Amino acid sequence: NRQSDENGWEWGRLYNELGICLVLTRNHIAMDSYPGVNTDIVVKTWAKPNPKTVISRYFVFENADGERLGQALSQCVLIDVASRSVVRAENYGLYIPEYDENDVPFNDCKADKIFAARYDTEKPFLTGSRRVAYGNLDYNGHMNTAQYIHFAEDFLGREFFAARKVSSLDIKYNYELRYDDTVYMSASSLKVPPVDENAMQPLSLCDNIYISGSTKNSDGSGKIEPTVHFEISIKSKSI
Repeated sequence: NRQSDENGWEWGRLYNELGICLVLTRNHIAMDSYPGVNTDIVVKTWAKPNPKTVISRYFVFENADGERLGQALSQCVLIDVASRSVVRAENYGLYIPEYDENDVPFNDCKADKIFAARYDTEKPFLTGSRRVAYGNLDYNGHMNTAQYIHFAEDFLGREFFAARKVSSLDIKYNYELRYDDTVYMSASSLKVPPVDENAMQPLSLCDNIYISGSTKNSDGSGKIEPTVHFEISIKSKSI
C-alpha cells in the first residue's frame, strides 16, 4: 500500500533489488459487530515503528459514523530469498517512522497465543481432508494466505455459521502449502471434564475451537510424520 511504498517497503524493491521478501506468520481478527450489505466501511491501518525481526501492522474497521466494527493485527518477518533465513529490517536500511500516538486508535492490539495443549486434540470432533487446488495459489506457487481461512470456513461448514457468530480468529502460519498437497484438518474443543467417554462435543456448543492443518510425509525410514502447516483458534458466540 501507499504507506509501505513511501517508506521503501515496496514489494518489487524488496524482492528484485534487496533479495528479500515479507512472509506472513500470524493474523489476528476480532469483530465487535458485522456490517450489513451495502454498508460503507472505513479501514485505518498503520505499522509499528522501528521493527526488528517481526513487522506488525494494525487495522481498525469502522462504519461511516466512526463506530468501530472490529480490529486486526498482521505480523510478518523478512526473509532472505536465497537462504530462506530471517533477516533484520535495519540491516537493509528499512525502517518505519515514529508516529504521534494521538493519531492512531490504539497500539496494543495483540494476537492470542495458540496453545494446542489446551484442546482435546486426541479426540477431535471433526476431521477431514482437502487438496490444494491451482486456484488456491499465490504468485509464489504457495497457497494464498487468505485461502487458509477459506479452508477452515468450508471445513466447519454451514451448520457452524448458522448457529454461531465468530468474535475472533487467530491463525499461525507454520509452513507453506503447495499445489496438490493433501491437507488433513481436525477440529478440537477445549479440554473439559469428561461426562461420556465416547461422546463427541456437538459443534454448536464449541465456544473455542482449535483447527490444525497437516500434511503427512515420510521421515526417510518409512515412518509417516505429520507436519502441522497452520493452526487456527476461533472464538464464537451462539446466535
